[in-house]
Parts: sequence; structure tokens; C-alpha cells
Amino acid sequence: MYLKSKENGGFADFIEKYPENGWYWITSDRLWDYFFDSQAQPMIDNDGAMQVISYARNAMQSESLSEDEVKVVKAVCLLLALNYLESGAGSRWHKPLLSNLRLMFTGTPIDKVLDNLVEKLESKQVLHVNELSGDKEFILPGRHIPNELRNEAENFVNSNHTFDRVLTSAGDEVYNVGYMKKFERKVVTLNGADLIRFAVKVQPFQSSKSTLSPIESLLKPYQIGVIIVLAFSDADREKALEKAKEIATKRTAVVVSLVPLGEEKWKEWKKYAIDWYCYEEMKETSQANYARTKTEEIMDSWFDRIASGDFMVFIPEKEPHSVRGIEKVKQELINFRTELFPAGPEKIDTTSTLYKPSYGKSVASFVLEPPTRIPSPYKELIQKLERDHVWSVDLSTVQSNHPLKKMQDLVDRIMEERNFDVPLIEIWERLQEPPFGLMPSPIGLFLFACVMKEYAQGYYVYDGKTTQELNANRMADLLTKVVKHDRGCEDLVIKRLTKNAQDFCKLMRETFSLTEAESTTPEEVRKSLKVKISEMHYPLWILEFDPEMLGYNSYKFCSLISKLQAFIFSEEVPNDDQLRAITELLGGTTGQYLARSFTKDRMSRCFAQFLTMQDENIASHMQKLNLDPNGVRDVLGYLLKEDASRWNQEEVVNRLPLLKTALLSMEALSAVCVSRINGLVEMESIFESRFPHRFSFEVYQIACDAGGSKELSEAFGVLQEVLRLPERLNKGDALKITESDIELVIQNASDLRTYLANPDIVIKVLASTWEQEELDERGGKEVFEKMLKMIDGTSLKDLGEEQVRELIGKAVGDLAINRLTLEIREKWRSLTGTLTVENWEERHKMPIQWALDDDTLKGCIKDIRALHNLPESKLVDILDILKDRAADLSKLSDESYLLPKFVATIMPAYAEVLDDLNSMSQLRDHIYGRMEKKKPAEWSDSVSTIQKFAREWLHRRYREAVARNVQQMLMQMHGEELKSLIANEVENNTELGLALYECLRRREGG
Repeated sequence: MYLKSKENGGFADFIEKYPENGWYWITSDRLWDYFFDSQAQPMIDNDGAMQVISYARNAMQSESLSEDEVKVVKAVCLLLALNYLESGAGSRWHKPLLSNLRLMFTGTPIDKVLDNLVEKLESKQVLHVNELSGDKEFILPGRHIPNELRNEAENFVNSNHTFDRVLTSAGDEVYNVGYMKKFERKVVTLNGADLIRFAVKVQPFQSSKSTLSPIESLLKPYQIGVIIVLAFSDADREKALEKAKEIATKRTAVVVSLVPLGEEKWKEWKKYAIDWYCYEEMKETSQANYARTKTEEIMDSWFDRIASGDFMVFIPEKEPHSVRGIEKVKQELINFRTELFPAGPEKIDTTSTLYKPSYGKSVASFVLEPPTRIPSPYKELIQKLERDHVWSVDLSTVQSNHPLKKMQDLVDRIMEERNFDVPLIEIWERLQEPPFGLMPSPIGLFLFACVMKEYAQGYYVYDGKTTQELNANRMADLLTKVVKHDRGCEDLVIKRLTKNAQDFCKLMRETFSLTEAESTTPEEVRKSLKVKISEMHYPLWILEFDPEMLGYNSYKFCSLISKLQAFIFSEEVPNDDQLRAITELLGGTTGQYLARSFTKDRMSRCFAQFLTMQDENIASHMQKLNLDPNGVRDVLGYLLKEDASRWNQEEVVNRLPLLKTALLSMEALSAVCVSRINGLVEMESIFESRFPHRFSFEVYQIACDAGGSKELSEAFGVLQEVLRLPERLNKGDALKITESDIELVIQNASDLRTYLANPDIVIKVLASTWEQEELDERGGKEVFEKMLKMIDGTSLKDLGEEQVRELIGKAVGDLAINRLTLEIREKWRSLTGTLTVENWEERHKMPIQWALDDDTLKGCIKDIRALHNLPESKLVDILDILKDRAADLSKLSDESYLLPKFVATIMPAYAEVLDDLNSMSQLRDHIYGRMEKKKPAEWSDSVSTIQKFAREWLHRRYREAVARNVQQMLMQMHGEELKSLIANEVENNTELGLALYECLRRREGG
């Protein structure tokens, strides 16, 4: 149709008008003319495509468009319409892209000017262009935005998008792209050392809504602060210039851009920001992307103007001056850095990799213990230092202005001023400050290692807990930890051993048999001796009581012990005078004696001597308890609640009376338990294991009082307090017993033990007192066993008087019931020959009630079935009945009595017919077998069934068991009497009548 039609745009129309206005090509705009140029409504069912057609018809009526521009608009709109019709999923060649548009006009005059035509159409707002990766996408200007939505967007942008916030936001908010990051990448391009040295803050400034603040207090010691001010308007720029003079101090430079954004550009930015907001809400992604791109272009254009524009630079102690271009600003900052850090690492090497953020211990090791091969850039750095004659030399002897020489001089001066006792972090912090400015970086760690190398040998490090001798490897660890500011770096202190300290460590190592590692420094000696003395389990001063010390200068020895105690348990760092005083005392025979005496055995003997000197009675208690000095030491340790090595002599003496009480208490408990007691801690456990089923002391005292033994009652009360002694000592409570009280326990130990070990004795006394029940030995034991079952896991010692009283009452009652129950069962067995009623029924194969005629006996049997649920009074009644009716009950074992009773119950009409016991027994066996699923006790409810089974058996056994007896009975009757009987029976007994009728017929027929 297209090829034949002469309609506008058709191929025939093109041939007829060819060439038209000097145009020799049939291009895609002719397709647009053919399909859409008329004002007729196209037959297209697609809203997007219809919007494109409508927009194109209106746009092309504009007189501002050239003929070529119209051709481009038609081609673009054709692509847009196709894209809508294919729902965006069609061929790539149908996408509204610049690359496709270029193909449409390839080889035509438009081809060479296409980019210019697109730019003009965009500037005239006829087409919008979105940048894509390597291409451009065409979109039409957005459709009308509702007034309500536009007002909402304006309020949002005005409220949330101030000049300051737009520039400084990180870019993670809605409708924000992180302009500050873009500015820093585009304008503030720092690298290498400058990236660490300069702390740059870009500060947007709009005087009505923001202020300029100093950043000096936020800087690290090695940093230079740089504030770059971006003004909103000309007026804001002038105010920023005034404020900059105030905040450019010490290590902070202020750089003010003289190129403000301007009110007009800000309004334009806000216009596109509002469009962005609206189109996002309207779900028009392409339009939203276009608006966003325009906001970025506005800021990017401003940043470019700033970078090439003028700046006013404010540097401390210099006159403000203007420079053009950001590169000139950077040079100004580098000059400022050189003045502030003239001995900084940048003077040595500016290689970027030496300032990277990742580094480790190996960097320090390149200096302290260099490997055979050193990698770049450290190899080149070392070569530079070699050329400057500051590598592998004693820097203290070098005459040079080299930065490394100056750093070494500073470190050496600090060490000397602080008497070679300096926190490592303090040295690092001083090297970070001007004029050096070492920063956390590979070169910072490298140079730090250079100036600390001489301190890696002959020194040691203290970390607040332990002391270690320094070597190259350990120093590399420490320096890395400090530069990285790892946890604990503030505690690291570098120290040097003085001559006195060295002598002290040597003598202490010899005296106390310490290893090299345990005695590298006085601090390490102190830590090691704390462990050594603690392992002895005695205080060092106990050696003053050695009876063998008579041949030595006791005053000098005691003075040595006193000074050693003060040194070992002090938290202060010892000075040279203190160390020299101990060293002098350790010399000669005094030190030799201490070395020989520092053994567990010798200290144990000294402790025994000390105790004897203080109180001779303690030795008596030790002997009775079979305790050696170490055992008494452990008891004393329990009283003092402190490691024996830290005992204070005066405090020990003050505690000796309490020690005697504790030992006497252990002696008393040992006498009661007949067990060895080694310490207070085990008193309770030994007592409880010895008497696991004891009562509470309250119960024992009640039993003793009831038995008239007041002294024994008091002894139980004291024994309770003896067992509470460890608890009272722990809490610091006053003791409630005296030595004489404890003696009472010892005197009554045997009786106490008897009561504690034999609870039945207590039960017998209490049963008599509370229940008026006199129990024999067996009864007491039975009651005790019952009580244990009743408490079910609860300990008797935890029960009070009322609970024990209730238990004994119940157990005594249960005991009487048990005895009656046993007596009843024994009586039943003697009368019936069976153990129980159920056993009798199984043996005789019948319910026992069928054998009884007396209601009293029937009721008694019923009760015997439920003996365990009956009260004591009922059991007494049962036993009386069994005794009174013994003659009647003895029949229950006689089969000649039982079998007739059985037949009379189930077949009373045939009782006289079944008169032999054998038949009766067979009938009973038959019934028992048929009732196998029911016990005889359950038969009473099944009498009719049983009678049915009996008749069945009778029919089968008629001739054997019944017929002979019937014949005998009939033969004994007279004729008329017999006739009358038969006539009466056949009238009512159908079965008998029919049988007799059949018999008579046979007789007549014969």
C-alpha cells in the first residue's frame, strides 16, 4: 500500500515530487508523513504512542524549527511510537537512541550536522536527552504535572534542600547525588602523602543559613586543616572572606572560592529538582532521570568554573592573597606543609605506596632485622637514606640536618630526660607533631623503627602486667601496635636496667632459683617472687622464727625480710636506692642463709616454732587432731581469707585465739564422728556423711529433755554452733560458744554419737512422749523406715518439731495397722489353708459367698478383701470375728461341705439328684472352665449364665449322673402316686410331656 499510494509521504508521492527542495533521499521522516501527518485520528490502541503523535503534531507547527530539525523530530517520534507499540520489548533498532537516529540519516546531509541539530532541539525544549553508557536516549518533555503535586514538590525541596544540605549530604538520601564527593573527586584531587597530611573540609556558605567553624581541635597532630569555602552568592562570598581571617590559625588554612553559584543557577537547580520529585511520584522514570541529570549538570558546570576560577588563600601568619586555578591552591598548601613540617617524611620520600593505609609488622622488621631481599618501595627508600649517609650508622654521631637525624636527637633527648623510662606512645605522639609529622603509614612505621632501633637491645618493655626483654622481633611488634593504636598500646613502657637493677636481678635469681626469663627486670622479679612465695603457702617473714638462725645476724636478716616484703607487695616502681639496699643485705652469709631456708619444709618448721612461742596450747590441739603445721596453716588461712604469702604478722597474732577455738571445735567434732578432721571447710561434710539420717538438733534436744538428760541437750545445742562455726566466720558474726562449751561436747561425745547414729532411740523416746506408745527396738526401727519412705527424699534434719511429731504419729499408727493386718492374714491362713480370699476362691473354684450362710461372715470376708484401706478399729473387729467363728470358718477347707453348697446355689432343683461328690466336682470344674475369663469373685453377676452352663453339662451327663437316681425314686412310688405325679408334670413340662408321648406311641405300635 505504501509503495503504491500517492498519499502524502507514500512512495508514489515521493517519486512524483522527486527531488523535493533538493532532498534526494527517502528517509524515515517520509514514513511519519505517510502514517501520521494528516489530522485524521490514527487507528492505534496505545496511549503512549498516541501521546507521541499528538506531541509531534503540535511541536512541528512551531515556526522556530528548521526543515532539518523537523525531519529529526519526525524520525525520533517514529522511534518513540514504535517503542511504545512494542512495550519497550521490541528490537534494539526500534529504540529511541541517538545511534539508531544516526543510522536513519547515514549518507544524507543531516548525518554531518546531526549532533548539532539534536543539541538545538534540546535547547529549544522540543526533545530531552538522557545520557546512557556510550549512547543517548530521546524522551519527550514530560506531560503536565498536576498543581497539587507540584506544590507538594516545591514544599519538599524548599524544606529539605538548602544550599548547605544539598552540597554536604552523603548522597544516600532521596533526590540527592552526593555533590560533595563529586567536588572532591573533580576539584580536590589529593593523593599519596597529601591524602593523609591534609584534612580537607569543603564548607558551603550561605550567610543567612550557615556559618564557618574552625576545625583545629579536630585535627590529628600530623594533620593540616584545609577549609574550602563555596559561597552561595556574591554577598556570601564577601562575608566568607571576612570570617576566613578568624579561623585560619596555627595548622589550618582557609581557601575561599571567588566563584559563587548564584541565585539564578540555584533557582534553575531547584526547578529541575522539583521536576525530579514530581516525575518520580508519577512513575515516569525517563523524565525523572532527565531532571536529575540536569541538576547534576548545573553543579558540574559550577565545579568546573570553581576549579579554573580565582581563590583567596588564608594561611596563618601570612597575608591573604588571590590565586587562579585549583593547582595554584595546591601549591600554596604544599608550601604551608613544608613550613609547618620541615622535617616531615615528605622531605625523605613521596612515593605514594609509602603512604597507603595497609601495612604491618614486616615494615618495622625491614629496619630492625633486615631480610636478605627487601621489596620495593622500601628498597629504594633505604637507598635514598644510604645516599644521605643516615642508614646503618650511629645517628647520634652524625652531623646532619637530615629529618631522620633530627628525629633521633628528639627520641634520645626524651629517653635521657625521663631516665630511660618512657611510654612508647609518648615518643610516637611527639614524632607526629611538628616539625616531623609522622603519620600512621608504612613510612611512618619505617622511620619510627629507624629511631627506636638502638633501644631494641639492652632494654625491656613493661605492659602494666608483665615485663619482657626487648629484641628486634619484639620491638617490631610493639612499634606496629603503637602506630596502629591497637588496644593496650598506651600501657607499653620502654625501660633500661641500671647497674643497681642488674645486680639486684642477678642476686635475686641466685637466691630464689629464678630463671633468666623470671628475672630480666625488677618488675619481673617481683612478679616471679609473688608466685614463688605463694607456692610455699607461708609468708616470707615466718623465716624470722627459725631456731637455727642463732649463728647469723638476726637483725640484718629481719631487715632483709622486711625490705623484701615491701618490695614484693608494693605496686610502685622501685627506685635505685631501694634495689641497692636489698642487694647490700643479700650479700654474704645472710643471703646464703635465705637461699638455703627458702623451702617448704623449713618454713613449716618455722611456723610451728612461731605457734609455740605465741601459745603452747595450740601444740596440744595439733597433737590431738594429728595435724601438722601445714594443716594448722590451712585452718588459719580459712580465718584470714587471704593467700598465706600476704599474711600480716600482727593480724596473725590477733587471730590466734580464734584459731584455738577453731581447733578445739575440730577436736570436738572429731570425737563425735570418730573421724579425722583436717580443716574447718570439711567439718560439715564429714558430719553429714557420718550421720546421714540424723534429725535436727531441735528434735534431739526435745528427746534429751523428755528423757531427763539436760546436759546432753545442752551438748547438742553447742554441737550445732560448732557446725555453724565456718559460716559465722565467713560472715564475720560473733561466736556464740566458748571453749568450756566446746569441752561439753567432747565430754558427751559418746552419747551424742549414740543418738546421732541410732535414730530409733530418739523415735522410741518421742513415741512414748507424744503418742504414749512404747516401742521395742524392732518397732523403733520399723517406724524409722516408714518415716524415711514418707518424706521421700527430704532430709530428716530439715524437719522441725511439728513435722517430726506428725511423721512419728502417722508411722506409729501405720505400725499398729501393719501388725493387725499380719495377724488377720495369719489367722485366715490357719483356718482356710489359703493366703487370701482370692487364693481360696481360685483353689475351690467358686465365690466364697456361696459357701457362707451368715451375713456377719459375709461382711467380714468383704472387709478382708480390702485390709489396706481399713482403720485400726475395723481391723480389730475382723480379728475378733475370725477368732469367734473359727469353727464355722474351718469348714471352708472341707470339700464335702463346699460342693453341695455350690450345687445348691446354681441348681437348687437338682440338689437332691446330684448327691455324689464326684459328679458335683465335675460340674464345678466344668463351670470354672467355661468362666475362665472371670474370676470367681465376679461370678455373682453371672448366675443365669452359670445355670445355663450347668444345664448343658447335666444334659450331657444325664445317664451317668441323674438317670439312676430318678429310676430309684420312681420305683419306690406307688402306682396311683406315680400316675398323679406324671399327670401333673406333663401338664406344665412340655419337654417331659412330648418325650413321654413319643414313648407311649412306640409302646402301642409295638
